[in-house]
Amino acid sequence: MTVNEIKNIVTSIVSSERTGYTLSPEDFNLYLQKANFELFNQSLKNWESKQVITDILYPFKVKADLTFTAGVATRPVDYARHSAAWYDDGATIVPVEVVTDAELPDRINNAITAPTAAYPIIYFLNEKINILPISITTGVDLLYIKKPTVPVYAEKVENEINVYDSASSTQLDFDEIYHPDVVRIIIGFTGIDVKDSIVIQAIEREKQDNIK
Repeated sequence: MTVNEIKNIVTSIVSSERTGYTLSPEDFNLYLQKANFELFNQSLKNWESKQVITDILYPFKVKADLTFTAGVATRPVDYARHSAAWYDDGATIVPVEVVTDAELPDRINNAITAPTAAYPIIYFLNEKINILPISITTGVDLLYIKKPTVPVYAEKVENEINVYDSASSTQLDFDEIYHPDVVRIIIGFTGIDVKDSIVIQAIEREKQDNIK
């Protein structure tokens, strides 16, 4: 669904509960963006705990090819959470372990677990990605979950009437199957509690209206 369709659905449901209800573009964008990040953060918190959560975040899974200088690379600006990392040494693909701050001293100081080219590690510090051993400079891939794009509903004036501007709007990154969740969260921000069946009915009506 487009952000315009989501706005129409929300307005339809809420106005049926509140006579004369109107939803300004500014308020809708506020609700839309809050709902977008709420669904993302809820899913990110439970990443890979359940297949359904993993599926929700598939559109956000991306890969970065990292280049290190003296063991340091710049963290992607849209980084939210790591998923996996590996290193191509030209002969084989070597897993790269992402360690926490608490694990780092033990890995460095323990003669048995100290990082080597065969067992490298990376850790995050000050918006940077650090790798050990620092002899590794290229061939490192980071699979991570990116931050969601900020959705925007925009309007333009046609014949002195404000209408939806698809060209200036930004759509949701979430797959359409999860758009009803966004609708439910937005409606919740208005203080109205609705059944899932009502949301589904409103979505179907919107689809039918778009076919006409």
